[in-house]
Amino acid sequence: EGLRLEAVRTLRDSPLPDRAKILFRLAANPEEVETVRAEAIGGLDGRDAEEVALLLDLATGPASLLKVQANRSLRGVSLSPSDEVRLVTARKSSRRDETPLSDWPGGASEIWNSSLEDRPASRDGPSGELLFFHPKGPGCFKCHRIEGRGGRIGPDLTSTGPTMSRMKLLQSILEPSAEIAPQYTTWLVEQHDGTQLQGVLVEESLNGDQTYADTTGKLHKVGGSNLADRRPLTTSIMPADLARQMTADDLIDLSAYLRKEAPAQDNQLSPPEEAAGYRLLFDGKTLNGWMTSSKIPSKTPVQEGTINPHGSGGYMMIHENEWENFVLSLDFQITPGCNTGVFVRTSPLEPRPGKDVGFNGIEIAIDDTTTTGLHDSGAVYDLSPPRVNAMKPPGEWNRMVVRCDGPLLTVMVNDRIVNRMNLDEWTDPNKRPDGSPHKFDIAYKNHPRRGFLGLQDHGSDCRFKNIKIKPLP
Repeated sequence: EGLRLEAVRTLRDSPLPDRAKILFRLAANPEEVETVRAEAIGGLDGRDAEEVALLLDLATGPASLLKVQANRSLRGVSLSPSDEVRLVTARKSSRRDETPLSDWPGGASEIWNSSLEDRPASRDGPSGELLFFHPKGPGCFKCHRIEGRGGRIGPDLTSTGPTMSRMKLLQSILEPSAEIAPQYTTWLVEQHDGTQLQGVLVEESLNGDQTYADTTGKLHKVGGSNLADRRPLTTSIMPADLARQMTADDLIDLSAYLRKEAPAQDNQLSPPEEAAGYRLLFDGKTLNGWMTSSKIPSKTPVQEGTINPHGSGGYMMIHENEWENFVLSLDFQITPGCNTGVFVRTSPLEPRPGKDVGFNGIEIAIDDTTTTGLHDSGAVYDLSPPRVNAMKPPGEWNRMVVRCDGPLLTVMVNDRIVNRMNLDEWTDPNKRPDGSPHKFDIAYKNHPRRGFLGLQDHGSDCRFKNIKIKPLP
């Protein structure tokens, strides 16, 4: 398989006239290894109707690496109205977010503030590696080298990527001019013949000849006798519009590849998680540190390395510690018809007369639904609907990340930001900031900013594992 992969990569970048036909046959062959097919798809650009038809079939098919690659290869391809509808419909039902980063309402700042820096790694690298070398991706390979592949203009990322924090890496991708190493300064070069060019100096000979690389990785030789002037610029040679060439999921995949992230074993902390300050709240073997909201031991034991609140004997299972500002990460698996939730900042544990203890917390809903209402997965229950329902079907594992930082509450499901709230905007009981009513007689601006975490028992089996928390200042 390794030799076939290298052969496909070489063929994809070659000028052979029959390369497209060979790549097409490999991409279309269901008997071929998935990684080989994915590499071949990266060499297709929708140049004819046959290629477009294949890419559409793959892009609208079952979730897979092939689907991801096909969507990338279709970027910029002119489609018929019916094919466009077909593709858009498939993307809406996909668990991946195909919205370009540049179209996010909050722009890059929302990505940075979405807890990507705090989120434990949940992706492996294949999709990120394919993106790195994809002709319709951000074009990293044109200037950067990794594990012997790619250009030599920018830094070799083989060992650089893993040493950078995720936030630092995101900034270097989305704001490349924020910090530029001296050896990668961009120069504006003026020649005696009146021409100008911008690029990074990659070679200078003894006779004064210089070679510069532009934003596409193309080399330009400037004779020493023709060099009139050059001056440094404050902008990076990296394109400033990479956000237009990537989606949020692309960015997460690329980060995982460059930093060589790998998920930890179930109910364990990985070394990067430990370094980031995460704490493990469930060891997968015992219920140490857990009890019901009625402060009694759970009647439901650990089930195959998971906590199942159903039948525990209380409204919810809670962890013994109270938390104020934090990033909570956990995996969960629903059953058909499931209706449950994760509670944060639950305080006190004693219910008010006529109310359940859920009124004392803030619930992030978990439901077996596909819609985006106030009671669907990712909603802050009855308060704020999710922007998208990112849930997987019953039986598959999902990941939820909840960030509570002062008044700001952010929810991610399966690496997609699905909800953001500023509790300071919720000044009236039973009323949302837009004036519409909700069921809770609470002004959430005044809701306790410290409380217990809870896993609700609402009559359905739902299993939780990999429960980790990172306290914030």
